[in-house]
Amino acid sequence: MITRRTDRRGPLAALLAIAVGGTLARLLALDARIAHWGEARLGYDVLRYAATGVYEYRPVTHGPLLYHVDRVLFEFVGASDFAARLPVAVVGGLLPLAAWLYRDHLRDLELVALGALLSASPVLVYYSRFLGNDVLVAAFAFTALGFLLRTRTTGDARYLYAASTVGALAFASKANALLYALLWIAAGLVVLDQRAFVRAVAGRPIFDHERGAALVAKARASGTPEMAVVALFNPVFVLAFGPFSTVVVAILVAVVALLAGLVLQDHGRIVDRNAVWLIGGVVAAYVAASGFLGDPLASGGRQVAFALTWLAAAAGIVGVLASGTPTGARIRRWRGPATLAVAWFLVLTLVLFAPRNPDGLGLWSSLTAPSTLPALVEAGLITPLSEYGRVWLSSNGNDALSFAVPLLLTLAFAAVTVTVAGTIGFLANRYGDRDEVVEFALVWAGLSVLVYPIAALVNAPWHAVHVVVPLAVPAAVAVAAVARRLFAGVRDADPAVAGVAVLVLCVAFGAPLAAAAGTSYLHPQSQDNPLVQYGQPSDDFRETLAAIDAGAAANDDGPDVVYYGEYFHVENPERADRLPVGDVYVQNDGGEYEIVEENEGWYNRLPLPWYTESFGATTASADTRAGLDDLAATDPPVVVVRSQLAENVSTVLGGGYRRTTFNLTQHNVTVTVFLDDTATPPRASLAGSPAATGSIVPFDSKISRSPTTHVEGEPASTVARNSRRKR
Repeated sequence: MITRRTDRRGPLAALLAIAVGGTLARLLALDARIAHWGEARLGYDVLRYAATGVYEYRPVTHGPLLYHVDRVLFEFVGASDFAARLPVAVVGGLLPLAAWLYRDHLRDLELVALGALLSASPVLVYYSRFLGNDVLVAAFAFTALGFLLRTRTTGDARYLYAASTVGALAFASKANALLYALLWIAAGLVVLDQRAFVRAVAGRPIFDHERGAALVAKARASGTPEMAVVALFNPVFVLAFGPFSTVVVAILVAVVALLAGLVLQDHGRIVDRNAVWLIGGVVAAYVAASGFLGDPLASGGRQVAFALTWLAAAAGIVGVLASGTPTGARIRRWRGPATLAVAWFLVLTLVLFAPRNPDGLGLWSSLTAPSTLPALVEAGLITPLSEYGRVWLSSNGNDALSFAVPLLLTLAFAAVTVTVAGTIGFLANRYGDRDEVVEFALVWAGLSVLVYPIAALVNAPWHAVHVVVPLAVPAAVAVAAVARRLFAGVRDADPAVAGVAVLVLCVAFGAPLAAAAGTSYLHPQSQDNPLVQYGQPSDDFRETLAAIDAGAAANDDGPDVVYYGEYFHVENPERADRLPVGDVYVQNDGGEYEIVEENEGWYNRLPLPWYTESFGATTASADTRAGLDDLAATDPPVVVVRSQLAENVSTVLGGGYRRTTFNLTQHNVTVTVFLDDTATPPRASLAGSPAATGSIVPFDSKISRSPTTHVEGEPASTVARNSRRKR
């Protein structure tokens, strides 16, 4: 760590100015872009949460934070693209302030450069104006790491509690916060290995043999049979050689008996150690009892509780071995704050992830029924973790190269300054005034480039967010180095040095600003925009949406919006009362499953359901000519069809309707909307770009469809549809 001067009000003021400017820039025309497929799905789900009061975590829609925040916003300011995107825009705009937490490792110019890069990067600007979770988890994780660094530097436990709070928000934003933690561990090991290598090159011993010998002697003198039991039955061994069932429950009982016996028999041992083990024994006893007397916690819960029990026992062993040493003193110093920080993290995570259900298990209902707290803990902590593993950690069969190349291209075209400067900054740090945090950040970014193509389920440019944020740290070192050359050139009256430095800085900041203007403001839906993903409509059809809103408000009878064609048809509309919308199967006499309801065509309507739901419009659909005739008899103000069916629908509807055509995605999903002239005011038609016809599967159908199917007789995740209120 490099010693910095104490008077640093200038950099703080600059970061505040950058954050204010970045936030205002993100709020500018925030609702100008039509909602992406994923934005619309999330917005619709929040509206249904607000209407029913029912929420439960589903990994395919990521964390609960946006659900809770947007629900409150919708109640106060109404549902709109602006309100839905507002939380992400504010967090993304204020992200440069997190640079201040790194002031013990960066110079003044480096702090300002880091804030500027986090504010101006085209990737971060675009996805800060997007109803998604990637900027949220990246911002909160980056901030949490900064608080941890401040904890290490200052020894102030308040920073640790702040890191715990922000870390919980990161996990509640998107479950890949767990991936952040794993990448931090890996990057930390790389940095420690580099530290050991530097010590070896310098001729210094890598390990302190004197301390190591003292530790071995301490272990021999204080070693007891229970230490061997704890070491043998560690979670890795048990989970690897399970099965985790009656055998493991028996192991837990044995550990409990052993620990309890030692606590009762040996009064001379360290009190702290006995207290830790006694607490671990209580946890193990409860889990063991659940295996014999019932199942208040599912098997996943028993595994987690067993791991916590083992960690408690291991903490006791560490306390014995470290007693009387500086390490032991640090453990005693931080044991209380660390325990409180972990407890606060778990409580806040439980509050955010816990289900909400006015008529069943929910956070608020559990407060009046304490007997349901174990089930609430399972639903709010255990189930989300297991569901995340089931969906995101299972093998997805990625072709890593096909995912890695688009990510690298996104970094090359939309984050060129951070990418190039980050590499130069790493070299400047490594061979100049070295700081391990800068090295750590580059390793973190490099590992992200390797890991996300393997872990990602959707091939999308927003994965670049998780590379740009850590890469901005070494990039700031490079940019600041150029700025210092500029000041040196001015001071020394060297126009050549100053001129080159000015040119480099203009390119370094001019390129991202120009790219951000093009990608986020001028062409946010263009097929040529490297940050646009397939689910983003390529056409702007807000005038059509305004006409749909007006038509729905004026309609007094029958559905407001009619979808026609197999592509959009939903056999049971009530399946859309709560996502996921799933097909329904029954098992025939031969043991095979047959589909009895096809409902997943609802996803093909996106992003329209987000808007029609916010308008309070009622919808219906038909996949046959007879069904369309019946619905047409109600004189619906709006009819939506694939464009290849437009002529057939026109003959059914007759005159009095005007058409508008546009793409629901980047290409190949061209739809025609018929608007009743008598129900909606005339508006200019929007000319959609010509596209080939054909049935296109939604871009993340693997996400949306795999968990939605259920078998007849199993509980369906739907609730009765609340009647729409005509305005």
